[in-house]
Amino acid sequence: MCGGLKITYGTRIAITILFPVALYLDLICGVVSMSISENVFQRSIETFHVAFLTTILQGLVMNAVLAVYGLLVHGIQFVFTRVTS
Repeated sequence: MCGGLKITYGTRIAITILFPVALYLDLICGVVSMSISENVFQRSIETFHVAFLTTILQGLVMNAVLAVYGLLVHGIQFVFTRVTS
């Protein structure tokens, strides 16, 4: 399990450094969190507490995306360890 987490975060860091793909992914997560918070609060980000909750929401969305990616990495690792054993 720990190896899968290392692979997940290592490839996430490598993607961020080498390719601008992570930039677009972060941008999409930010747009999603802004649209959710604007729909929930029925206003744009004007106050500190709305901006703070939007930031927390963006972190949750980004971690959810990373968790799905981690599950895919873990599944691939599981298949390859079963095949080679």
